[in-house]
Amino acid sequence: MVSSVPYCNAKKMKKDNVNKVKLYGVVGILLISFVVLREKAFLAISLLYIFTGLAKIDVAEWVLEERPAEKGE
Repeated sequence: MVSSVPYCNAKKMKKDNVNKVKLYGVVGILLISFVVLREKAFLAISLLYIFTGLAKIDVAEWVLEERPAEKGE
């Protein structure tokens, strides 16, 4: 696996704990990249996945809503 973040913590994502604005933003960026970059979009998204993994940025964790109890931990 290239990414240092396994499965991007996507298993934690449920319908009730996702910040919809952030989720639509990520999906919008993906769709816009396919429209603008066309055949190069897969390469760009793959490189973005690799670089976010190397930088230990977890996109799915960012999309999840923070609960008040989890902020103190």
